[in-house]
Amino acid sequence: MPFNAETGPLWAAHRSERKAAASRRNGAHGGRPKKKRWPLVKGRQDWETPPALFTALDHEFHFTLDVAASEANAKVARYFTAEQDGLAQTWAPEVCWCNPPYDPRVLALWVERAWVESRAGALVVMLLPVRTATRWWHRFAMKASEVRFLPGRVRFVLPDGSSSSAPFPSVILVFKPRGVLRDRGL
Repeated sequence: MPFNAETGPLWAAHRSERKAAASRRNGAHGGRPKKKRWPLVKGRQDWETPPALFTALDHEFHFTLDVAASEANAKVARYFTAEQDGLAQTWAPEVCWCNPPYDPRVLALWVERAWVESRAGALVVMLLPVRTATRWWHRFAMKASEVRFLPGRVRFVLPDGSSSSAPFPSVILVFKPRGVLRDRGL
């Protein structure tokens, strides 16, 4: 049906009929199947790092402190729990692993703290969601010594032992202290 001044209202009606038919055929989401809700976004913040990913990084960096852990998911013998508040602790001169809570209200605080502690002598390696459109990314993540984008989606370990893929890309940020790296062999 050609579109012109006379057929304009008819065209709009025809388009609405096509959309309604597509909606009936494919559900209320306009032709796209309804997405399953990802279990990691339902309020929990203690998603365990995949063992293979942590082991590879630990082999490279030899972590001495997990700054954002729980007793159930700590990756290093020495760790800070939520009750101990890793943001309120001193991390330097440790080699720190950090898979912080991904809550957008606190994520920026963890990245800023990693950068500050690296200036004080800590080496900090973080597993984070890629959030290049955020202020914290440009203020602190871009100051990291290394930014390693991970291919695909990370499969986080859930509290029941199963795993689930993240609905977002992930990145490893490495904040290295200046002048201390030679002593650590890094």
